Amino acid sequence: MWRALGFVFLLLTAGSQADAVARELRWARSADAATLDPHATNDAITNNLLYQVYEPLLIRRGEGKLEPALATHWQQAADPTVWEFTLRKNVLFHDGTTLSADDVLFSLKRAQNSRTPVRLNLTTVIGFAKKDDNIISIKTSSPDPILPAKLTNVFVVSRAWVVKNANGKTDEENVAGGFFAKNENGTGPYKITAREIDVKTTLTRFDGYWDKSKKGFDVISYLPVRSAATRIAALLSGDVDFVQDVAVQDVARLQSQAAVRVRSGPENRTVFLSLNVDPKNIKNFAGKNPLAEPKVREAIDLAIDRAALTKGVMRGLAVPLGTYVPPFVSGYERTQDIQVKPDLKRARELLAEAGYPSGFRLVLHCSNDRLPNDEAICTALANALDRIGIKTTPVARPFAVHLPAMYRAETDFYLMSTGFPTFDSSFNLDLFVHSRTATGGGSINVTGYKNPDVDRDIEAIATSADNQQRIRLMQAVWKRVKQDRPYIPLYGLVSSYAMAPFIDIPVDPSGIVYFKYVKGVHVVAQ
Repeated sequence: MWRALGFVFLLLTAGSQADAVARELRWARSADAATLDPHATNDAITNNLLYQVYEPLLIRRGEGKLEPALATHWQQAADPTVWEFTLRKNVLFHDGTTLSADDVLFSLKRAQNSRTPVRLNLTTVIGFAKKDDNIISIKTSSPDPILPAKLTNVFVVSRAWVVKNANGKTDEENVAGGFFAKNENGTGPYKITAREIDVKTTLTRFDGYWDKSKKGFDVISYLPVRSAATRIAALLSGDVDFVQDVAVQDVARLQSQAAVRVRSGPENRTVFLSLNVDPKNIKNFAGKNPLAEPKVREAIDLAIDRAALTKGVMRGLAVPLGTYVPPFVSGYERTQDIQVKPDLKRARELLAEAGYPSGFRLVLHCSNDRLPNDEAICTALANALDRIGIKTTPVARPFAVHLPAMYRAETDFYLMSTGFPTFDSSFNLDLFVHSRTATGGGSINVTGYKNPDVDRDIEAIATSADNQQRIRLMQAVWKRVKQDRPYIPLYGLVSSYAMAPFIDIPVDPSGIVYFKYVKGVHVVAQ
């Protein structure tokens, strides 16, 4: 963790060679990357740093259109269970070796064998093949129309380098001290030339990068700064150039500063409540699970004033949602995006009809370091439920504790969020809504929600080649989920970036900044 004086000193002495001139960007974030192993985790902060260093076959920017990266062309073969990818030629890794089809196949298999969520991008894949030196094919168990979109978060590594240095294994078990904690060998526009974990990582422009039209910065200093106040103070004093994690309470103040540019935009992430709806799961209740009652879940929905949450607690930097899907994700339907109006009288009536005229006690678990104002949202939701007779105790905890407890189904009622990495609902429906199966369906569905009709539609979505049919099925499933309420949608996030005026970085819904596209340079004499 930064100490205030040490933080300022390191920033003021950023850089290396005397009498040199560098185009430098000093980039502050709320946390460091968990690892430099691109297959050992799948969290947004780590991926954002890794996108500067490693590359997938395809990327997506802006509204979600797929763009070439290490693959220049992709198409479904005559066999609809096979996708073919044409690889970019003359691509160099940072150690000077040339990218090959074998590297790509090795990377895909390594990601698929990972025990981390990165493997979920490849659950339908049953085989890989090299058609020739420049074309690979991927075979799926059934037609997978969104496989290319899933590959945007699967990075390509050097087979020889990984085998030599890590025996082909990932750093999952020891991200703090393993080989990949400080070492990388990607094909990206920047290579890491110095790394002090949780303090500073130096990225230097890779002169051998395949895209010569993208100059970018000579140096990027990546500075993890946990304190939001310290990040903003460093920006205002000119010690950093770009703050990606701006707390909602700081946005208005920064917008009034002439020397600061603020950009805000919708994030590809929705926030919702997750409920234990399994009548057999009563370990935290006295003989009966009240959340298994549909009328109780409807009462909870009616108790929440989404407009007050987003305007008050989130200070306008969130969008109330009546559905689970952002408007730019396939499967969104405008007619479903109608927020439930709070009705405390009807909520109390529903509780009485469900057999709880005096309410009941409930614990609401939330993270306190994952989402903007997550602990404050937790408290506001608990207060709202208290007003209808559900005596709710908010328990906020670090996300590192919150997430494993969720996966182990140790909590009955909790605040959660999800992004839509493929910009398509099917990936999330399979993870969150499908009932849990031995083959991986519903892997993040810890609510106990089971609906055979919904399962059948989700399976049809995953294999249908008819895009209009897929969209209709996705919308129908989301409608049914909204009626059944194993999850209760709250709002979509709005992200804000703050930066020096010489750069202009728009908010990408994915939360990823591709610095090779950023224009504007800061010339710093060293």
